[in-house]
Amino acid sequence: MKKGRIRKTRKKTLVVLTTIAVLVSIIIVGAYQSQPQPKKPAAEYFEIFEATVNDAEFRDPPEDQGGSYQTSSILIIYGISFKLRAKLGDAHNVVIESWTSRVPNRYYEIILKGQYGYYDESSPSPFGYFSRKEEGKFPFKVRIRSSEAEGTITIYL
Repeated sequence: MKKGRIRKTRKKTLVVLTTIAVLVSIIIVGAYQSQPQPKKPAAEYFEIFEATVNDAEFRDPPEDQGGSYQTSSILIIYGISFKLRAKLGDAHNVVIESWTSRVPNRYYEIILKGQYGYYDESSPSPFGYFSRKEEGKFPFKVRIRSSEAEGTITIYL
């Protein structure tokens, strides 16, 4: 009778330990999966295309007046539009921040992979003064946030 009781006790102990091990494993896996995944850089996840300056002013240094888009060294932007495409996958909760303030200017609940959203912003005050770079174009930084990516994309106008 003593052997039977020992076997039952061992079996119960083994069942309890196995159950505890399974529960601990489930908790560890659940905790790992609930960790926020690092976001990808916006420049990698998104593509900006068909960027257009809708309203701008060209300025030249005092010694060089009367410039145009080809010759001016400073561009003052008041209005811009472009298309934003999700390249690597569906993009959720996409926010394009305004240049005139840090508040979200455009929000998309979802942009499907390969699809695009249209952005258009105008302001009575300038978005900024941009100096021409070596490529002969003006760099313009676009701040983008989403559930999958975050960062700045530089487009050349």
